[in-house]
Amino acid sequence: MLSVFSSLFINASIIVSTVLLAHILLQDPRFILFKTKQLAAGFFAGVLGSILILYSIPINEKILLDLRYFPILFMALYSSMTAAVFAAVLIGLFRILIQGVSDVSLLAAGITLAIGIGSGWIGRLPLHLARKWVAVISLTCALTGSTVWYLLRANSERTSILTLYLGAIIAMAFLMYAFLTYITSVNRKLELLREEAEKDFLTGLKNPRQFYKSLNHYFTVTMENDRKVSLLYLDVDHFKAVNDTFGHADGDLVLQELGKILKRATRSHDIVSRKGGEEFAALLVDCNLEQAVIAAERIRRNVESYDFKLRNQLSTHITVSIGVSAIPEKTQEISKLLEQADCALYAAKNSGRNRVEIA
Repeated sequence: MLSVFSSLFINASIIVSTVLLAHILLQDPRFILFKTKQLAAGFFAGVLGSILILYSIPINEKILLDLRYFPILFMALYSSMTAAVFAAVLIGLFRILIQGVSDVSLLAAGITLAIGIGSGWIGRLPLHLARKWVAVISLTCALTGSTVWYLLRANSERTSILTLYLGAIIAMAFLMYAFLTYITSVNRKLELLREEAEKDFLTGLKNPRQFYKSLNHYFTVTMENDRKVSLLYLDVDHFKAVNDTFGHADGDLVLQELGKILKRATRSHDIVSRKGGEEFAALLVDCNLEQAVIAAERIRRNVESYDFKLRNQLSTHITVSIGVSAIPEKTQEISKLLEQADCALYAAKNSGRNRVEIA
């Protein structure tokens, strides 16, 4: 009995350690493959299940007890049915491999596959996660419990062994549900903090810190790969008059709507930022100077024609001045790119506003 407990404890330790390691690794963008590819996730779950078999306890020459089914359940509940079934197939094949083809190994592989299919199907049901956990653990206990009960029919310790085994499965299920729920909560909070650290609180656009980080990145990429990037500096004309006339709350509404206009007028991979106050910037990736001027004119026209809704059923119109610079047409230095875009913006402001000027 002590050996059974020791084996199950080792299995549980391996599972917890692996889940924690996976949590850490999946925070790194380089491991995004395992978040998006079902077969990749299923493969590593299959490897984990196979490792657990290596640390199983042989009740007799044919019967092995371990927690190999948990990686399958993880895939069913947190990835997909495809990943769960693929993991089950790999674990079942490994079970046959280590002891050869026999009635017991084939039965074990069949039970593993049945758990993969059944838990995968349960994972697709529109149920609360806790209910899914109860369902897959009930399925696992029913299939493995009845099988072990039958195979140990000649063993005098059958009841105690089965009680310990099923108790370990249920206890591990409670532990992993709590652990994974905690990890999921932590991930959500980290993602929220990451977003808040990168975005402007008012408009939801990138903040200056994140903008300059992206600018440095794309500048390096541009220089190394002979690509093009353009920079727009944008300022709302006479924005002080908007605040003085309607109040700062309505001024904030104008800035929020302007942020949406800028996002709609640019591509998904362009970087749009609020520099501060009524000043904005847009980094247009893989965009030459001519294309940047066209984009800037489109933004200027969209803003000019937009009816900005305010409180108390009021509305207003605004215009913007835009300065444009580009790499490599205008400069090959990041400091010059910023300086030229700024100078072009002030040229637009000094030339009557509601204009686009090129550095």
